[in-house]
Amino acid sequence: MRDARAKLEEELLVLRSQEGDRESFGQLVDYWQPRLFAHAWRLTGSEEAAWDVVQDTWMAALGGVNKLAEPRLFAPWLFRIAANKCADWVHKQERRRKTEGQVLRDVPAPAPPSSEGRDVLDTARALLPSQTNALLALYYIEGFTAEEIGGILAIPPGTVRSRLFYARAELKRQVERLDHE
Repeated sequence: MRDARAKLEEELLVLRSQEGDRESFGQLVDYWQPRLFAHAWRLTGSEEAAWDVVQDTWMAALGGVNKLAEPRLFAPWLFRIAANKCADWVHKQERRRKTEGQVLRDVPAPAPPSSEGRDVLDTARALLPSQTNALLALYYIEGFTAEEIGGILAIPPGTVRSRLFYARAELKRQVERLDHE
C-alpha cells in the first residue's frame, strides 16, 4: 500500500503530465507498469495478451490524462482502462473461438506453477478463476478500497465487498485442499 506522501507525489506527476510533461508521465509508467502488467495477466491468463493490453492502456491513458478531473483518482482510472482493455481482449477471443467453431469457455487462468518454491497461498491463488484472483489482488496486493475497486470494475462497492467475501472463502477452500494433498 502506498503512503500519503507517495499518493501526493503521484498527484503532482499527474498534474505535470496534464501540462504536457512527458518525463512525469514516464515516471507514472515506471511506477505502475509492473502492477498493471500483473493485473492484465490475471485477467487474460496470457503473458502476450497482458503486454498488448498494457501497451493499449498506456496509449489510452496518455491520450486521456488531460480529461482526468481528479488526479488523486489516477490509479483507479488507469486500472479501469486496463480492465476494459482486458474485457475487449476476452470478447475478441470468444468471437474468434466462435468463428472457429470451438466451445466457448471462460478465459483460463494461467496454469498453476509447480508448488516447489511457492507457498501454499500463492499456489491456491493461482488455482482461482482469473476474475476472483484479480479481485483479491486489487484489494490485498494493490491496496485499493472497495469503492475504488467498484470504480475499476464498474460495480457497486457493496458488490465488491460481497465478492471479496466469497473470494476469501474460495481461497480458504483451495488452501485447505492443498494442505491435505
